[in-house]
Amino acid sequence: MNSSSLSTARTPFIRLLVPLLAGILYQEFLCLPIWGNLIPALCGLVLWSSFIKRDSIEEQYHKRSIFGVGLFLIVFSIGAILHGTQNRISQQPSGFYPIAIAHVNDKAVEKTNSYYCPVTITALSDTNGSIVKYKEKIALYFEKGIQARRLEYGDIIGFEFRPKAIPPNTNPYAFDFASFMKHKGISRSQYLTGKQWKYIGEKPKSNLRKATSDLQKHLSDQLQSCNLSKNSTLLLRALLLGERQEF
Repeated sequence: MNSSSLSTARTPFIRLLVPLLAGILYQEFLCLPIWGNLIPALCGLVLWSSFIKRDSIEEQYHKRSIFGVGLFLIVFSIGAILHGTQNRISQQPSGFYPIAIAHVNDKAVEKTNSYYCPVTITALSDTNGSIVKYKEKIALYFEKGIQARRLEYGDIIGFEFRPKAIPPNTNPYAFDFASFMKHKGISRSQYLTGKQWKYIGEKPKSNLRKATSDLQKHLSDQLQSCNLSKNSTLLLRALLLGERQEF
């Protein structure tokens, strides 16, 4: 394979992938508000407006760099906005809201002393039953029990809302768990005993996601029954199914 085979002319998706990743990294480090990420897109639209004027084909060809810069800025802005929206945390309402209602994002994973489950909080409730909308991804660790083990995507739970920030890593040579979770949009976690939460029902956000989650669980169980070593099973589940929690 020669170098020309990897040129952007032959792989046009690179022209879109590079600004998209640049926008994601830009938002990751600067954490700008959503409106701030619209500025590059507006600049790109301005450049496009100058490009689409009724010029001759030759003049448009000479202005092709303007089109490319405008496209870069627009895709850059899209990447930043998508990343910012994905990891945005709603402002917690004032008042006392001790109960959270959450949607389970993935099946429960067994840890040494608990079951781990990522959830998205959709609402908070006060002691009088008044509910306000709220959105935040959070890592929940459940006391081991049959009900916690059965949690999977689509389940709705209610629990006592007392999250704590995931502490940053102070050892430069150790795995930075806080940063790892931050990339997933999670900055807080909480441990729940069996009396601190309750199963409410099931309501999948997406039927397609529900089907793929069930298929993933089935394939994971098949790998588990292959009598491989524990490390080999965890490696295969991470590579084939994306299950990296235990790995």
